[in-house]
Amino acid sequence: MPDDLSVRDDSSIDDEELLWRRISPEHVVSDSDGTRRPSSAAFSDSSDSTPLSVDLASIAGDPSVTLESHSGFGLAELVVADVRKLGLGVWPDPLPHNEAHAGITGRKTRGTRRALARVARWRVEP
Repeated sequence: MPDDLSVRDDSSIDDEELLWRRISPEHVVSDSDGTRRPSSAAFSDSSDSTPLSVDLASIAGDPSVTLESHSGFGLAELVVADVRKLGLGVWPDPLPHNEAHAGITGRKTRGTRRALARVARWRVEP
């Protein structure tokens, strides 16, 4: 898996593919109209420079798979095309316990994190 600062993109992942990102309750904010959404902090680079962790929805199949062992968390959904429009890439990174695991690669500036938060939609609200 590439480090999070290099943009690597697997073109075999369709633009219409959905990505699921677990959202901790501490990363939920309310807009002025009362709408709850993921904060931009939910899309920050990790401290060890690994790509932003997501699951490929077509492989996970059901939100409960991604949320397993994360009681109280929400599930935000991103469309791969939206991620790519921000200059980021999507790279599969299957794990022994999670075949659906993938990473969003590339530098996530403050503006990029905000843009990801704007295009994310709740699949499961926390």
